[in-house]
Amino acid sequence: MSSPAPSPVRIPLPPTVVAIDSPTPGQVWHVGNGVTIKFLGTGSSFNVRLSFNAGQTFMQIGTVPGLPQPPQGYSLSYTVPNHLTTEALIRVEAISTVNGVEERAHRDSGLFTIAAHK
Repeated sequence: MSSPAPSPVRIPLPPTVVAIDSPTPGQVWHVGNGVTIKFLGTGSSFNVRLSFNAGQTFMQIGTVPGLPQPPQGYSLSYTVPNHLTTEALIRVEAISTVNGVEERAHRDSGLFTIAAHK
């Protein structure tokens, strides 16, 4: 009599942000408009942050639940704040727990502009 096959061991993937699809470098957001931040990655959740000074400081603008990743990727809708700058930057931070340890990884968009409402 043979033994049953052992169950496969599932090891969670470390967090990654593969790509930020939107915003793109050089893009212009206008104050008061609704925008959609789009990205791909692996993680149990994602923090989305906005910088007005090329990444020197960031403010949290949302959290997106992770796994499983939707076929079209993740997205966060956001209303552009009244803070004019040519040095805006989005940071997406992936968070996962791997072997009982919380791990984080992030990716930044390129610089874009926040301009006055058209």
